[in-house]
Amino acid sequence: MTENPIKLLVVDDNHIMCNILRDYFLLTEKVALCDIAFNGKDALEKIRVHQPDVVLLDIIMPQLDGLSVLEQLNEDPPQKRPFIIVASAIGQETITNRALQLGADYYLIKPYQLQNLLDRILLIAGNGSPFTDRLPDVEVNLNTAITKHLISMGMSTHIVGYRYCVQSIELMLTSDGYCPLVKYIYPEIATKNGTTPSCVESAIRKAIGSVHETDMRMLSNRNFLSQAAEQVKLKYNL
Repeated sequence: MTENPIKLLVVDDNHIMCNILRDYFLLTEKVALCDIAFNGKDALEKIRVHQPDVVLLDIIMPQLDGLSVLEQLNEDPPQKRPFIIVASAIGQETITNRALQLGADYYLIKPYQLQNLLDRILLIAGNGSPFTDRLPDVEVNLNTAITKHLISMGMSTHIVGYRYCVQSIELMLTSDGYCPLVKYIYPEIATKNGTTPSCVESAIRKAIGSVHETDMRMLSNRNFLSQAAEQVKLKYNL
């Protein structure tokens, strides 16, 4: 039986970016772009009309911004609530945390890689309909738990090392046995993001340096990531 593609609604007032996303998803079979909304008010209407599986939601928009859209979805839920991926060039912790509190399933910092966006859509929504093969909830919750934990520590989310920290902790919590940073984690993340292991190591170091807790900033990459992984596991019962 042929799988139905995931229905994606893009909400962004940047017409150039929307055209790029339209062209990109025309090349995919697992995700179908059902429509585009250029402001928050239009987004709410199209969510109800199209009942998308996933909404890619920009934060800064005219009429209604992304946070206002999330608030209205909570106040007046549609018949089918979609998964929400929030995207913004603004990486302020308060905004990121508020979006997650309002029910966003993932937060992407612009500019993001299109392949990374596709990976997150497939992770969050699965790749079939009616989603009988959706990934277990623990995998979706794991990413959100890590994100919330790093934000609560005050890590800057607008720097690339933040994303690498999330990915590193994910690998630590989902891999069997010991995960060496230099031989496994750095190369794995570098391949996934189109960079080098040394750049990954440096970016993670910079991200750790941005946290509010002085004691945590003094830890090595290995100790910081290991402690964060253990804290996430205990805090969220993963």
